Order: sequence, then C-alpha cells, then structure tokens
Amino acid sequence: MKNERLYILMACWALSVGVQLIFPPTLFFVQISIILVVLFIMTGFRTSFNFFILLTTILVYGFALTIYAFNQQIHDQGQYQYILAHVLLTISLLLSWLMIHDLNSLKQKLQELQVRLQLLEKYDAQTKALSLQEFKERGLLIETGMRRRGEKGQLLLFTMKKDIPLAVQASLRQEFIKACLQTVRSKFDLVTSPTEESVFIFLQGTDEMGRKIVINRIIKTMKENINFLSLPYHIEMYETENLKETLDSLLREREISL
Repeated sequence: MKNERLYILMACWALSVGVQLIFPPTLFFVQISIILVVLFIMTGFRTSFNFFILLTTILVYGFALTIYAFNQQIHDQGQYQYILAHVLLTISLLLSWLMIHDLNSLKQKLQELQVRLQLLEKYDAQTKALSLQEFKERGLLIETGMRRRGEKGQLLLFTMKKDIPLAVQASLRQEFIKACLQTVRSKFDLVTSPTEESVFIFLQGTDEMGRKIVINRIIKTMKENINFLSLPYHIEMYETENLKETLDSLLREREISL
C-alpha cells in the first residue's frame, strides 16, 4: 500500500508541475525553481521540520506575490493568475512533503530490514544456533583472548547416527541444538550446526573435566525431553589451540561447505 501511495503522489506531483506550463515563461520558471529547491532541501530533514519549511515557503511566496501585484498595480482579473499560481505551488509543495515523508519511511524500513537480515545471517532462523561463518569469527576472537591467558579450548563434534529415521531427524536436530544452547555458557561458548547431521560446540577455557560435564548435561537434558536408550549422536572431542585450523580440517573431511 505504501508503494502504491508513493506512485500516486509522484503522478499527482508531476501533474501539478505540468499544469503550470499554462503560466508565462518567467512565472513558470519561478514556480518550478521554488518547488525543486524546496524539494531538494526537504530531502535532508525530518517530516516535522519539512512541514515548517512547507508553511514558511507558502506564506513567504504568497506575501511576495501580493507585494508584486500591488507594485505592478495588477487588479481584478489580472490577480487570478497569481492566485492560481500560488494554489498550484501550494499543491506541489504539499505533494513534495508527502513524497519525502513516504520516501523517508521507506528508507527507514529498508534500514530495519538490513539490520534484521544481518542478524539472521548470524543465526540459524529455526534453531537459533550461530551460522558457521559467525561461529568461526567469534571463535577467532575468543581464541585470541585464550592465548593471552594461556588457555586451551575444547571443540566438540556431534554427528547424528545413521539409523535415525528420516521422519524424526529434523525435530531431533532442533531438540538437540536446544539442549546444547541450554547447557553451554551463552556468553562464553559457541554452538553451530552447519549441516542437518552435525553440531559443533566450542568451549572456551575448559579442560577435559569441563568437557565431560557439558556432555553429561546435554545427555541429561535430552533424556528429559526425548526417550532414548543412548544418545542419538556420535561424539568427537578435540582439544585445540587453533580453532580455525581444527575446524577447517574437520569440515574438509566431511565435505561441509565453508
């Protein structure tokens, strides 16, 4: 609806400007110059201030036309031309104000969509796990801090077992990632799921004991939500000082797109 209204406003604006061709060339040039200058100025301000510009221009121009008609001793029917000119200018400026308002609203919405898109690019929309690229970028920052503190990280790879029925794989993946996110430290550890079958967890500054605690908590959380005899994921564990190198190696082995 917003776009349709903008198109209608633009068509009406063009019509209001075109009608002014009925005036003598000098008056037409003055009218068009004022409209274009005001339109250009409005692009740099907000709607409320633009309305002030609109009113000021209309009043000043109307006053100027009145003085001009008085000085030139234009009376009776001669004044109708300038009255019509002022009316058309007012209409054109009002349409300009409405167009700029709609364009600013459209621009704001596009900016909001860009922010939301950037946010979605960092997370999987369904599982809320980090995207693979965001996982790697954050992991690099975390690893830099760990090196300064002389710490190592733990990279866990969970791979869904082959005997899991296809019908339950999607729901199982979501429940498993949810359990992982509930278990890890949200501000310190990272979770990503680059494929339907695999989930990576990077534990910051954690030893082997901490790694086992996280795995046990994930298993406990899964048992509370899903009935199973054994965890439906294979687990691989890696102590790493270089997350990117270890991660890239595992991704290449499994032909996961980087």
